[in-house]
Amino acid sequence: MSAQAIPGFALAALAPCSLGAGTLPAAPPFLDQPEPWRETLDYAARIHASLPLLTLVSRSPWFGEIPPESRAAIESALSHERSILALIELEHEHARALLSQAGIPCLTLKGVDLARRFYPEPVFRPMRDVDLLVPEERFEEAIAAFQRSGYARLGPFPKGRIRIELGRGPGAATVELHRRLQDGDTASVTRGIWERAEGAGHRLHVQDLVPFLIRHAGVQHLLESPVWLNDLHFVIESAEFRAHADWEALVRALSERSCLSAGWLLLTLLSESCGTAIPAEVLAELRGRAGRLRPRLLRRELEAWFPLHGRKHGFVLSSRFLLRDRASEALAYALHRFHSPGSLALSPFPWRE
Repeated sequence: MSAQAIPGFALAALAPCSLGAGTLPAAPPFLDQPEPWRETLDYAARIHASLPLLTLVSRSPWFGEIPPESRAAIESALSHERSILALIELEHEHARALLSQAGIPCLTLKGVDLARRFYPEPVFRPMRDVDLLVPEERFEEAIAAFQRSGYARLGPFPKGRIRIELGRGPGAATVELHRRLQDGDTASVTRGIWERAEGAGHRLHVQDLVPFLIRHAGVQHLLESPVWLNDLHFVIESAEFRAHADWEALVRALSERSCLSAGWLLLTLLSESCGTAIPAEVLAELRGRAGRLRPRLLRRELEAWFPLHGRKHGFVLSSRFLLRDRASEALAYALHRFHSPGSLALSPFPWRE
């Protein structure tokens, strides 16, 4: 069996067109082989895509042809992933109700919002915590409201950090409370986000959502999961985005946030691998403004970003520099992550969401 058979199968299965169809008509070449299925489960967990991949496998017409032991392992892992999703959804409702009772407005971010708002089915968007944005001037008040309700701070919370992790105890889902959307956002940027969110039904406006997802996936987390490409695809292909699309504003936002290289890479991968409708002139402008060297060094096939046995440290370090437009920012961030307690800066997949 080719070493590329597992990533090839998994990434094709996770493509937006497969999620839209809701099943996988084509079986993998290792259908009746137990060992590749074990590796597939490990690979899906490594790229944070167990829930959508195993859901599609379980729905496929050839599922019954998988060896019984492998099928049982798939069903067990899928049951575990579904229970996590249910727990996250319950925690989201509880957290929002808590803030509502305290009279504190909030915006739901990332997985919970995207799954309900843009995906064909929520089950295709895995997540590991609840992310909420509250007004900066009420951040401390929100923390106090959670603490009164039995939540405790999880992990370090150094001065100046824009978010805090809160939880109700072992086995409970984590709530990540934000006072700003991302590091580097100014007070005026944050005010604009809230103003546009009010006009969008108290949700992140799609014009803020796309640069946020690019920065989060490409700059903060080095595109550790194809799920984040799907996030962007389903947002960009949505009627909501088409109704408000302003590509010039998007390029301007990426430039202001020093992530033109990340924007070029992610949007190029989407266009070429997922068929996402992104204007060619936008890709050309991003490539030109990212410089001559970075796009050339970042240029890799989709499979190269998600190797079967994880990324090499050299890949991680070089990508951390290349996906940030300013080398000084990349170095400062790398040093910060490396010296932070419990840092996973050098881990091939330090994702937790």
